[in-house]
Amino acid sequence: MPHDVVKTSGFFIHYTPPLIAWIVRWRNVAFSFRSASTWAPFTHNGSFFAGISARRFPTILSLLLPPFVAYALWFVPYGIWLISHGSSLPFREIPLSSSFGDFSKNLPRSLSLRSKALLYLLFHACAVSVSFLFAAFLYSHFLLHSAYLLLLLAASIRNGAEYYSYTYGGPRSARLLRELSESSRPVKAD
Repeated sequence: MPHDVVKTSGFFIHYTPPLIAWIVRWRNVAFSFRSASTWAPFTHNGSFFAGISARRFPTILSLLLPPFVAYALWFVPYGIWLISHGSSLPFREIPLSSSFGDFSKNLPRSLSLRSKALLYLLFHACAVSVSFLFAAFLYSHFLLHSAYLLLLLAASIRNGAEYYSYTYGGPRSARLLRELSESSRPVKAD
């Protein structure tokens, strides 16, 4: 992965936000050893699983309102653009690839492009809402949040390994090497 700029930048673009969120959220818990003789987050910041006491826990509205406002600031202009102009871009003579284009391929052909765009926007809003609820859940669980980050890292490593195995090893590479060696053999003169 390190020599592939696209794969490396994709990993860092997608892994850095959850890592930063973990650092910002759990800094006091993770570095509580500085103020105590042992590292024990459950003795310094609420229960071990919660990381904060119930009386200091923010309301679900205060956790979800800021990200929904930020999402709405993107969603409304994007939705207007997608319905008015963007929905036709994946289907032009020179198509532009997009997640909407991929999504709309699975919808019935009888639907209009605007209907497909509305369904895509609805699906997107539902998926983002679920992810915000999941993030609010992780906000209160130090161990689960930490395990989630490790799971993301493990999945990234596994996907990278499968990519390199497919690209540089396995049957595909063996076939390409065989074809290359056969095409570079000297021709015998009669």
